[in-house]
Amino acid sequence: MKVDPKNPGHFNIYVLGGCLIVPRPIAWISTIGPDGLYNAAPYSAFTRVCAHPFIVAVSIGRRRGKKKDTIRNIEFTNDFVINVVNDELARAMVQTSADYPYGTDEIKKAGLTAEVSDKVKSPRISESPASLECKVEKIIELGHPERGTTLVLAEVVMIHLKDELLKDNIVRPEDLKPLGRLGGDCYCHMNAIFEMKNRFKSYR
Repeated sequence: MKVDPKNPGHFNIYVLGGCLIVPRPIAWISTIGPDGLYNAAPYSAFTRVCAHPFIVAVSIGRRRGKKKDTIRNIEFTNDFVINVVNDELARAMVQTSADYPYGTDEIKKAGLTAEVSDKVKSPRISESPASLECKVEKIIELGHPERGTTLVLAEVVMIHLKDELLKDNIVRPEDLKPLGRLGGDCYCHMNAIFEMKNRFKSYR
């Protein structure tokens, strides 16, 4: 079987790609809009791209050909907060992904608590085990004007961690319990964790 992404036939490339590039971390993004109302929504096209400075990348697609509330708010404030989703917050995270009318406070809708951030205008979600305050570095429009995406590069300017997560100055996955995104409506728990030392040295 071969699938040409530009001529996929009966395949949906968005769905197929989401099934193959897994598991993905979830950027549960909270923002504030021009009206002062809060917004929260999850995005799984997300990763760290630089450590010094700490820069993350997140891709935010269109909805019915129009920019989503999240990117509209980010363009307004030039900042946002990424909140880590753990097992306990899974249901609330999915609820914030609903197609609410613009101006709806998804944080309140999901029964969560918005907390004032230290260095950005956007709020963080108090219940999250870890939150990253981010300031926009660059916004890049990619692909088709209606079916493409907006790529946001942002510097993490403050990290919030629940005290109980820190052990020997690191955060262990079994304590963070991050939720992973799979294809379709599927997610995964961080249940089976194993350590494998890299004994293959690189000589360059």
